[in-house]
Parts: sequence; structure tokens; C-alpha cells
Amino acid sequence: MLVWKLVYLFVLLPGRVIDKPLTRASINGAAALMQVCNPSARISISEEWKPAANAAETGHMMDYIRVNGQKVVGIADGCNALELYVLFLGFIISYPNRSKRKINFSFIGVLTIYGCNCLRLDALAWLNGHTVEVTDFAHQYLIQIGMYALIFAIWLQYTRRKRVRLYAV
Repeated sequence: MLVWKLVYLFVLLPGRVIDKPLTRASINGAAALMQVCNPSARISISEEWKPAANAAETGHMMDYIRVNGQKVVGIADGCNALELYVLFLGFIISYPNRSKRKINFSFIGVLTIYGCNCLRLDALAWLNGHTVEVTDFAHQYLIQIGMYALIFAIWLQYTRRKRVRLYAV
């Protein structure tokens, strides 16, 4: 995990090598889901520079979903679920199991995390439009707990061994 963090911080992060396409994929998935739920809306995506809140920080790029021209949710690179994918795959790779099972659960887990991250973005967009006062709490706590619970549930399935039941005739 330390090696991953060093490579990410010093090689991948500065050029947004992984973050830019992953953030774009997350926002595209969320926008597509939003369009399905609200077919009459004009949904668009924009990428904008967000300046720093204070002099000690640096600004960063943000992707935004707009519904009928109004920003409803923004996603920064830190919210693209990359850390969740790495955490999940790190466990799958390090836990002893058959290669086929590792590959299957890696594929299923990453797709599930991606889908839930798109749902998370849509939920935050809905909260922004309806109950702004709980959006920050949901973003920081409720949805985070849900995402980690999901990963834990997939891990439990991955580590489960098939039990053979013997029945008396």
C-alpha cells in the first residue's frame, strides 16, 4: 500500500494520469443515470478550474453535472472512488484464493463500486436540489459508511468457502 501511495502521489497525481479518465467516467455514468431518471432534462457535463479557498491551498479541476444549465453536483478527483478500488483490489490480491475467483471478484467488485459511486453522485445531486442542509453530512458520513459497508460485504462473499452438506438418507 505504501508503494502504491508513493507512486500515486509523485507520478500519477501531478499529471492526473488515472484521476482524469476515472473522474470523467464517474461523472459520465452519473449523468447517464440521471438522464434515465429524468428524460426531459437537459443534462450536460463541464470541466472547470476551482480556485483555492485560501492561500495555503492550490486550486484544482472539477467536473460538474448541469441539469437545465444549473450546476447540481461537482466531482473532484478525490471523489472518483480510486482509493476504494485500490483498497478493494489490494484485499482481493493479497487474500489467498484461486486465480479465477480473484479475477471474477475483482471484476464484479470494481463494477459494483463504480455503479454505487454513480448512484452516490446522483444522490448528492438530488440532495443539493432538495435538502441542501443535509448534503454535506450525507457526503461526509452516510454515503461513506454505505460505500465501505458495500466493500466489506463483497469481501465477505469473496472469503466465503463453499460448505458441503451431507444429508442422511
